[in-house]
Amino acid sequence: MKVFLDDVRNVSWETQGSDWYTWVVVRTVDYCKRLLDAGLVEVISLDYDLSESDYDHVGMDVLEYIGDKLLSDPSYMPPEIYIHSMHARAKEMHQMVSAIQAAAKKRKEE
Repeated sequence: MKVFLDDVRNVSWETQGSDWYTWVVVRTVDYCKRLLDAGLVEVISLDYDLSESDYDHVGMDVLEYIGDKLLSDPSYMPPEIYIHSMHARAKEMHQMVSAIQAAAKKRKEE
């Protein structure tokens, strides 16, 4: 499953390209976590600011959740992660993605 977490935007040709119709739009961090826990997410694209649909959370919360799962579960491999946010804190999200990818790569090599 490909998950697009955003409070207002929908998936379109412009955001996800020719396979835009294969993405599932998710509006809350909690629902996103449930999909991750079920092992259904192969690819995820995250927005930072979710203030229109999820006042208590931001996209970074999903990255922290993925990072925690990676550290606590030796068998967990994170999904492919993209950031589609233009928020000022998106740079931090990109740094977190790099850290998650490095940890996952190291795990694969062990």
